[in-house]
Amino acid sequence: MTPLAAAFRQWRDYTLANKPQGMASSQRAKKAANVSISADVLEAARSHDINLSATLESALEDQLRQRRRNEWLATNGDSIEAYNCDVEKRSTFGDSLRSF
Repeated sequence: MTPLAAAFRQWRDYTLANKPQGMASSQRAKKAANVSISADVLEAARSHDINLSATLESALEDQLRQRRRNEWLATNGDSIEAYNCDVEKRSTFGDSLRSF
């Protein structure tokens, strides 16, 4: 198996294992949590009718997505680099068949 194929398989398996259950955030089971924020930020958010739970959940999902991406890149960076070196040396399949 080529390094790229291995990296893709790991990405696919990881993505499928960590994918949300296909429900909208409002439909997923909720659990109460206590959070402390500064009083002025809380007051400003309330005055602008900002849904604190939805905003926090969205921000956490963004952070988790970014961290999972970084973890995946750290795990598979060597495979990606090996593939890029291989393409640089040998080109890609079909390069010789292109007419453009």
